[in-house]
Amino acid sequence: MLLRSFCTTLLSFVFLVLLSCSPNKDAKEDRENYLLLAAIANPATEGFVNSADGTKIFYTKVGTGVPVVVLHGGPGLDHNYLVEPLKATMGSGIQLIFFDQRGTGFSEGSFRQINSSFINKTKFLEDLDAIRTGLNLGEQINILGHSWGGLYAMLYATDAKYRARVKSLALVGSAGAQHGYYGTFLTNLVTKAGGAAAVTTLNGFQQPIDPNSSSYAPTLVALKNYYGFLFKFYFADFTPTGNQNGTSANFASLNLNSSTEKTIRNGLSVSSLINANLIIDTAAYAASAPPGTSNLDIRTALATVTAPVKIIHGVNDVIPLSFTIGANPAVQANLTGSSSVTTHSITNCGHFPFIEKPSEFSAAISGFFK
Repeated sequence: MLLRSFCTTLLSFVFLVLLSCSPNKDAKEDRENYLLLAAIANPATEGFVNSADGTKIFYTKVGTGVPVVVLHGGPGLDHNYLVEPLKATMGSGIQLIFFDQRGTGFSEGSFRQINSSFINKTKFLEDLDAIRTGLNLGEQINILGHSWGGLYAMLYATDAKYRARVKSLALVGSAGAQHGYYGTFLTNLVTKAGGAAAVTTLNGFQQPIDPNSSSYAPTLVALKNYYGFLFKFYFADFTPTGNQNGTSANFASLNLNSSTEKTIRNGLSVSSLINANLIIDTAAYAASAPPGTSNLDIRTALATVTAPVKIIHGVNDVIPLSFTIGANPAVQANLTGSSSVTTHSITNCGHFPFIEKPSEFSAAISGFFK
């Protein structure tokens, strides 16, 4: 019963969901107008590419050197939380290319467009390939995916249409290659957050931010109440007793602000669609059953990956290491048949190794992208 309640509460929130905000409407509009001009005036730094269906996908480039396309977490986030920690830990000679996934950040997608025709696996894969072609990155790209972004990267790398486009693949705190990890993730999170008391707290915060609720009103305050409680448990060093106060050092380093209100308005709806249509068996969860048959199981398809793969995962991540491709022996066997796989497990570390253990993360990723 506890797990079912928590599953319902987090149906729109799987691996990571971050707050996003802008100070006011005028500032938001000024920033969006600036970006439209920037797309014309300085496309080498930031701008838009057109996806296959014409949707404008916002990108921004940081640094110079070997280009690495970064896939942010969620689903339903934007790229902002990754910029500073990756700039600080990826080292010199790397150009980080961030983009906002459709429907969030500065990429196109109004609230009325957030439906299964606009948000689905095919569209997401087309968007990533549009970054490759639109920015003239060549026949193959280096990819770094965090959390849901890791699964996104694996979907691209195992798709027959795109797998030859991957030069190298780094998976950081990645989601699992098949849906079965989700139940363990939820159990870990419930336990870490404090069990039934945490579920009660989260349910109380859920109403105004749940897009399926009649009282849906995703304000910044409502999001802070919900995610401000939840995020601390993604870190290894949360306070085990009285844990609603969290741990200040690492949690405070997580950038909970975005440059657009679109992520507040659309994020959970995007998440819900991806989760329901790809990641979890919603009918099984609604019936309080174990995870059932899902259309997410790419373990066999991983045998087709020929690019080098780097896996970096915190031992204390609520997303279990045992379900990542590097720790599951059967999946590892599939991958190593055709590619070079290196796994780095970082102790005393949760979901954000670039924040919690920046030195170890930097050492693990150093030299991988060429």
